[in-house]
Amino acid sequence: MATVELSTEPVAPLLEPGPYRAADYMALPDDPRCELIHGRLYVSRSPTSHHQIIWLLIWEIFMKAVRQRGGAAYVAPLDVHLSDETVVQPDVIYISPQKRDVVQDWIRGAPDIVVEVASP
Repeated sequence: MATVELSTEPVAPLLEPGPYRAADYMALPDDPRCELIHGRLYVSRSPTSHHQIIWLLIWEIFMKAVRQRGGAAYVAPLDVHLSDETVVQPDVIYISPQKRDVVQDWIRGAPDIVVEVASP
């Protein structure tokens, strides 16, 4: 496998996708945690304790919706394959009963709601 350069630069809209695809992402080790966004790899630092408390509270709200209406709620790390150029790990994910078909080995397609908790 070729050497992969990881970036910690903020994500900005790009006209042309980067050189990497889902197969390249899937061949990477689990550590360090990274995401593939528009063909570019981005490293994610470990979340803070405050970050974890916030996503846990949001996940609890989503779980209440799951108990009342069905569907599924997940937390990172769980790959969400949006395209061959974009595989992300949102902090909290909700999928309605109508979209349960996107839940496979990973999530393959757009969830109903994703939450990304901002950290320093």
